[in-house]
Amino acid sequence: MILVTQDVPALTGKGSVYDEWRAESKGPKNSEVELAALGSGADFVAFQDYLGLPTLSVQYDFEGSYGTYHSNYDSRYYVEHFSDPGFRVARTLAQVFGVSVMRLADAAVLPYRYSHYAHKISEFLDDAGTWGALKPNLDNAKALAMEIATRAGTLEKRIDENVESGNWPDASTASLNDRLTHLEQDLLDESSSPAEHWYRHVIYGWNIYSLYDGQPLPGLAEAVRLRDPARVAKETERIENALRRMLAELKQAGG
Repeated sequence: MILVTQDVPALTGKGSVYDEWRAESKGPKNSEVELAALGSGADFVAFQDYLGLPTLSVQYDFEGSYGTYHSNYDSRYYVEHFSDPGFRVARTLAQVFGVSVMRLADAAVLPYRYSHYAHKISEFLDDAGTWGALKPNLDNAKALAMEIATRAGTLEKRIDENVESGNWPDASTASLNDRLTHLEQDLLDESSSPAEHWYRHVIYGWNIYSLYDGQPLPGLAEAVRLRDPARVAKETERIENALRRMLAELKQAGG
């Protein structure tokens, strides 16, 4: 997404969408921009939390939304005359979506970067130690996340070299793309209770105490909040098992 936004003109016409995105980022001054964890309240929930499909939500975010949101006045007339005269925002979003779709469709190998994903998981695991007085033992999960990052980095380097040299696509590419697509589904877990079975993704989920925000490691976060040692141990095991499944699949993909 960073590479896509670098090639789409900014809404203001000065620089790129990426330049605006980075300028408005709340992270450290010289840090790279990051995608926020997806939560709830939109169509992506079923694809990410239930089906475990790689999912992306792209939008212009207005502080506090806008005045007519979900009202009878949330109409085309309002957009044309007040919120987006000339459809400049809509045009820019369409460009971001269009370039994303074309690059995914034309990629010899799907440009998923599980090494970065694994580093984010490591950050989530580190943060989990600060959530409350009940400290989960996440040493095994952290070790698995780091091995995934290493193996994914090796695979990504090989992919880049083969694509740049023209060796791929070949007869093996379709199988590799299938594995890359399904790696995320290894993070689904079927052992939750029937009441929680909709949210099967152990890494990403909805923060039920917020309207739309995402909650990394949602099952573990709830167990820590409830101060339930047995539930914390169970959620920790679910995370470890999910990471083991992803690691095994990654090894089969050649990582």
